[in-house]
Amino acid sequence: MRSITLSSSTTSTLLFRKHGMSPLHLCPRRLKGTGILMLNMGGPRTTDEVGDFLKRLFQDRDIMQLPAQDRLGKWIAERRTPSIQSKYNEIGGGSPIFKWTDKQGSLMCKVLDEISPGTSPHKHYVGFRYAHPLTEDSLDQMEKDGITRAVAFSQYPQYSCATTGSSIHAIHKYYMEKKTNINWSLIDRWGTNRLLVQTIAQRIKDQLVQFEEAIRPRVVILFSAHSLPQKVTQILIIRKL
Repeated sequence: MRSITLSSSTTSTLLFRKHGMSPLHLCPRRLKGTGILMLNMGGPRTTDEVGDFLKRLFQDRDIMQLPAQDRLGKWIAERRTPSIQSKYNEIGGGSPIFKWTDKQGSLMCKVLDEISPGTSPHKHYVGFRYAHPLTEDSLDQMEKDGITRAVAFSQYPQYSCATTGSSIHAIHKYYMEKKTNINWSLIDRWGTNRLLVQTIAQRIKDQLVQFEEAIRPRVVILFSAHSLPQKVTQILIIRKL
């Protein structure tokens, strides 16, 4: 079947040029609609999945770099599995992230069908980096479903090479030796989105009312997040210079 090359959008051009992906093609006999791949780290849904989850995490060189990583990462994962399983047992025996991501995706697509009929129907796919459904498995499904337009949508508001970057790298590796009919776009960060900022601000206000009004202006607000090794941040600074 003959395919035709399409010019990519700004976001998809950035994604594929930055990560060395080949031009995309559109086959006119493919299905219409838009697939939305929701990218995240994921989490084990049962304690039986903890070991594989940890092994994938510790063997990912985008998130950490260890000597003899395949062997050392596997050893660390095996050592830590029992203690992590006990932690998941404390919250019901598994991570709820798939349940909520799937529900969020369904509601998101329902809204998109209403406000953007020109790109409908919209279908969401969950692509986890270290737990099922894995990014590669979801990409397989998108290809089988005949998607022609897709958005890689990071669920991390702030961009990091160790989170969103790792998921983009996984997409890149998947297509290194494969042709695709999907025209991709990318949402890789949205930490300054107005509604997100308003929601965070409202959550802070809701908590501030627990303090006496006289001391509220002096309350310290601590923002916490997963950090990156200093070596990684130094490399990123050098690349920007």
